[in-house]
Amino acid sequence: MTAACSTFEVGELARTEVRRFEHKSQQLARKERLITWFARRPVSWLAGFVTSKVDEQAVAFARMAVWFRGARDAVLEHERDTPLDPSFALVDQLHRMEESLRHIREASSMLGDKVPQVVHDEQRAALVQALRRMGMRADALLDEVRQFRGAVMAYEADRGEVLEGEPAASKDQFDRHAESLLAAS
Repeated sequence: MTAACSTFEVGELARTEVRRFEHKSQQLARKERLITWFARRPVSWLAGFVTSKVDEQAVAFARMAVWFRGARDAVLEHERDTPLDPSFALVDQLHRMEESLRHIREASSMLGDKVPQVVHDEQRAALVQALRRMGMRADALLDEVRQFRGAVMAYEADRGEVLEGEPAASKDQFDRHAESLLAAS
């Protein structure tokens, strides 16, 4: 992410990353079903395959976390001159992404407990470690997505219209002001 990127480009790139994540999470749902199936059957030859797929997902999460960190920095450095997400559609997508990541983090922990005992100790340990790594990387990505979402929201808030007038001195005064704004619209 460079400073030469416009905020529009950052927003579009972020939408692309969210779509990529959605595609990856669909693939992950299939892998989760595979691991659940695997957990019910003592198929030790499958352990290496499943471990490699889980590790691939962990690497993808790590790459995405780095991308979102750079995107957040780019948003924070930009002048607040052009809209990034005025409709907050990207913010909503990011929020859904966070929910998916929470599920992935919890599922990776749960699936680690379901790895069959009949699998050879090294293979079982490797798969359990891969699931832990994926959970940790999902957690790191979750943190970066949260921070990026916060940067987008702050960016749009800074761009927002500044209303003139006195700050509310009490909750009642604030409520009256909010009611008058709603009545005016």
